[in-house]
Amino acid sequence: YMVFKEGLIRDRDMQIIGEVGTVSIGKSKLGGISIMKENLLGGSYKNPVVLLNLSTRENESYLAFTKLRKVYSNRFKYEVQDWKYKSLNLMSRTSMSGEKASYLIVEAGAHVLSTGEFLQATVVPDVNREFVAVDFPIAHETAPLVFAQVQNRNDAQVIVRTKDVAVNTCSVQLQTEEYLTDIGNEISNHTVGVISYSPNIV
Repeated sequence: YMVFKEGLIRDRDMQIIGEVGTVSIGKSKLGGISIMKENLLGGSYKNPVVLLNLSTRENESYLAFTKLRKVYSNRFKYEVQDWKYKSLNLMSRTSMSGEKASYLIVEAGAHVLSTGEFLQATVVPDVNREFVAVDFPIAHETAPLVFAQVQNRNDAQVIVRTKDVAVNTCSVQLQTEEYLTDIGNEISNHTVGVISYSPNIV
């Protein structure tokens, strides 16, 4: 995931502050029906932030996305689901076989890695359609790479948008696919995890 090899992530004091891994989706019939699974972590965390994304596309005709249902200290629950506009078309119902998703887990806070890079994770509650400012625990040397994902599945099919990335802050908001926006689908507040990465040697 990103620039990290699969396995545990350690800070410069060799403490485990995160991990990178993959999960196998397996064979399942989809078409508006979610695959819900649970993944055990290699470490145990106080306040982990999780990013999960499909890393393969064995079936090019199938458009799916990953959602985190719940994040715990030693595991997370997730699901893979097709977009609503594809669910409305019965022709989209196909078998999802052999797909994999990659995940990155980082303990909330600021971390200098054993390789010298700077990695930070923040949990942002109550995010909806309005942009919310996120302050990084510690300012980066330069504007970092920023990744964000909803940490708890409530109702809508949503993605997280980011903007205004600076050394010490960024902004995030939730957005649904156009179909749901057009019919007035409301988004309840969600918890968003934000991970910022800087390759600068600290």
